[in-house]
Amino acid sequence: MPKSPDVYDRLKSTKLDELTVSNLNDATKESFIESNNVQLWSQSITLDRALDAGRTFPHGLPIPELCGVESETVANGASATIKPDGNEIWRIMAVSSTADLAISLFDGATGYCLIQTDSLLGVTYPDLYITPTLYLSISNGTGDSATCNVAYCKVSL
Repeated sequence: MPKSPDVYDRLKSTKLDELTVSNLNDATKESFIESNNVQLWSQSITLDRALDAGRTFPHGLPIPELCGVESETVANGASATIKPDGNEIWRIMAVSSTADLAISLFDGATGYCLIQTDSLLGVTYPDLYITPTLYLSISNGTGDSATCNVAYCKVSL
């Protein structure tokens, strides 16, 4: 009798902190709806739940001990980015700056301008999330260097 497919064999070269849902989908997408694949799906579901439990706070809430402020000083005529590491997802809580800056969501090729900051006011966001593939780009054309402060909470590791 042939051995049942095993998701652990298919992912054995992947470290747990590098594992993504896409990896799990790739490991199981070629399986057929057959009873000998139940173990494969069960293993995939177990890993998915372990990732969810280990990388997120219940119900997508911010992880309290993983909140902070990221600051970037941007020279006149320059740009900077604020981007999560690895597979992290950050919920942006507020943005402020020491001068008027253009802040965009950026995917590495195309940007979408969110705000032109007003150095006197902070901007709060109820549901703005950034990832390693869609992050903040900050552009400065004020004539002087300026600092942008972004308050965030991690919602997924």
